[in-house]
Amino acid sequence: MKLANPLSIDQSLMRTMMLPGLLATAAHNLAQRNTRLHIFELGKVFRPSGSELPEEPRRLGALLMGDWEEEGWVKADVPTDYYLVKGVVERILAALGLTGSFERATEPFLHPGKSARLQLAGAEAGWLGEVHPLVLQAYDLPPGTLACELDLDLLLATVGRPNLFEDLMTYPGVEQDLALLSDADTPAADVETAVRELGGPLLQEVKIFDLYEGPNLGEGKKSLALRVVYRSPERTLSEAEVNDLREDLLAGLQQRLGVQLRG
Repeated sequence: MKLANPLSIDQSLMRTMMLPGLLATAAHNLAQRNTRLHIFELGKVFRPSGSELPEEPRRLGALLMGDWEEEGWVKADVPTDYYLVKGVVERILAALGLTGSFERATEPFLHPGKSARLQLAGAEAGWLGEVHPLVLQAYDLPPGTLACELDLDLLLATVGRPNLFEDLMTYPGVEQDLALLSDADTPAADVETAVRELGGPLLQEVKIFDLYEGPNLGEGKKSLALRVVYRSPERTLSEAEVNDLREDLLAGLQQRLGVQLRG
């Protein structure tokens, strides 16, 4: 959407997303030798509405460049990666008392294997992940720069809904750690979504806690480490029951995504 009387040529278009402004800010900081940057912005974007005036939804955008924490004499540096920005988004949701789900992202400005869309209350609530290398190259930014953009209006509207009471679980859960081998171009978000869908009603938690890529895995392969928790509200699950659930899950992952248990 173009302005009739812009203040400058650089400000002649109304923004439809937060990312270009965040990238420009990061490029300016990098030119000043600020190589570690964590920024966010709250503001409006403008979308055609079919009427004379555009829609003006509010968005929360963030960008992470460089290490998350600087290396010191008592700790090593913490690099940024997809799981870090996913964790940031999950902490925002948790602070609002919300739970979302993640699915494969198709936005062309994101890395196809290191990005995801956020789903909340049956609606698309934003995106997150590593910015596409070609986009970063255009802004002279380093590989691995991360960003996210969330629908602030949807988040705040969902917060206002009543929370459903969940009965406290009397019986303990059973944790299982799985080392899975998948194609390198299979997004981790797809694997996590498949686990949640295939795990059955006794699957309570799913968390990806590690990703590894190396020549010993074979060409075009990567390893994902997941922790799953099974729990029954009626009894303590036996080892045999958990093993059966695990085998059913692995069979489903093999059939759906070609994912196998790493040997």
